[in-house]
Amino acid sequence: MGTGKDVAGRQSSGSARNLIHSFLAVVAQVDDRTAGQVPAAAGALHLAASRGGAGFF
Repeated sequence: MGTGKDVAGRQSSGSARNLIHSFLAVVAQVDDRTAGQVPAAAGALHLAASRGGAGFF
C-alpha cells in the first residue's frame, strides 16, 4: 500500500501493533468474502486487539 494509512483509511503510526491490527482487519474482510473459512484464531486475535490486548502486543 505505502500510503501510511491502514485498510480503514486511518492514519497509521507504523508501530507493530498497528501493522498487526491492519493485517487482522484484512483477514476479517477476507473472512467475510469466504463465508467463514478463515481460522477462528484470527478472529480471537482481532477481538483481543480490539479490546486493547496488551498481553499480545
